[in-house]
Amino acid sequence: MVIKARLVGLRIAEVPTTLDKAGRSRGPHLRPWRDAWRHIRFMLLYCPRWLFLYPGVGLILAGAVLGAVVLGHALTRGSQMTDAHMLLLAAAAVLLGFQGVAFAFCARIYSLNEGLLPEDATLERMFRYFTLETGLAAGAILLVLGVAGGAYVANSWTQAGASIRDPQETLLVAIPAATALCLGGQVVFISFLLSFLGLRRR
Repeated sequence: MVIKARLVGLRIAEVPTTLDKAGRSRGPHLRPWRDAWRHIRFMLLYCPRWLFLYPGVGLILAGAVLGAVVLGHALTRGSQMTDAHMLLLAAAAVLLGFQGVAFAFCARIYSLNEGLLPEDATLERMFRYFTLETGLAAGAILLVLGVAGGAYVANSWTQAGASIRDPQETLLVAIPAATALCLGGQVVFISFLLSFLGLRRR
């Protein structure tokens, strides 16, 4: 009741009251840990931004900045194996962050469809511009970039010979290419899912 009152902008006040001791002889039926977790889990459904969106955006930004720093260091001072390791961590942060952002939109639409949250004008505007077709186009671009990077790595590997090729020279291309492939596939899949969830909204 408090959450819904806050969401629709109602005034909330506290009325003093006096409680009498219960006349029951049995113990309390509540279980503190189980019921507290059920309460927290229920409240998290009302705030997909703090649960998914903000952590996801933070991970994407952190991964992108770390990846840019690593690639800049490799281009100016020469690549080292530690650069590839750090770039792999940056790619993982970007992928995990994108999952968080995608989950935020899915949870938001689900909450709207179930009547748990009030209408969201920002989300309605998003559906006007972010359609299934635009999502498929963005995913296709990422997939093409990933395939191109993978082809470059495979070509350089076959030309130099697998026995003498230094892995650190190709990992700095292979990791971004694999990240683009994963992101492209995720964008395509989440575009279809958001389109399905948005059918009821339309």
